Amino acid sequence: MAVLLNDQRTFFREFRRNFRTTGAVLPSGRRLSAALTRFITPSGPPKRILEAGPGTGAVTRAILESLGSQDRLDLVEWNQAFVDRLRHRFHAHPLFRAAATRCRVLHNKVEELDTDHSYDVIVSGLPLNNFEPDDVDRILGAYERLLKPGGVISFFEYAAVRPAKALLSKPPERERLRDVSRLMRLWLTRHEIAREMVVANIPPAWVHHVRPFC
Repeated sequence: MAVLLNDQRTFFREFRRNFRTTGAVLPSGRRLSAALTRFITPSGPPKRILEAGPGTGAVTRAILESLGSQDRLDLVEWNQAFVDRLRHRFHAHPLFRAAATRCRVLHNKVEELDTDHSYDVIVSGLPLNNFEPDDVDRILGAYERLLKPGGVISFFEYAAVRPAKALLSKPPERERLRDVSRLMRLWLTRHEIAREMVVANIPPAWVHHVRPFC
């Protein structure tokens, strides 16, 4: 309970400081985390997994619970407070500590991530609806660049938030949201393989599963 309260306090503090890049008031719930990790299983050959925007590690926990013994996990996070929180968890929390030698916390933006390997699964917690269209385009391009052929990208967006914000916003914000919507709609039309609604989350969310390369 203390860990959960600390995570919620950290998340809410960073939401107030950096509302555009944090995107949520609370960490992802268990059912949303389970949906986001649908394509991560402990069976099969060793896999590399990337989590983009892990925040305080709510979805990371679900990834670790599904991680195979030879799998590796990279977490890329730009917010320094979240980076510090994640690194502490890999020292202090038993589940995180047990996998620490196979995990890396990278203080970086995903679109600037430079690695010598690609990933079987990418799980994204980045609030794409909050970014500028050019940034969204760069992030989606980075996901495709970092993904192995046949790999899956899983990400979420809160249900009905984008159209609701567009109705209530001033013209510049409406235009930004329309441009983001066009980018996301085109990308999902081309590549989405499944989606699921998570009603038992605050607020309810859509989880999209995308496979750019078959």
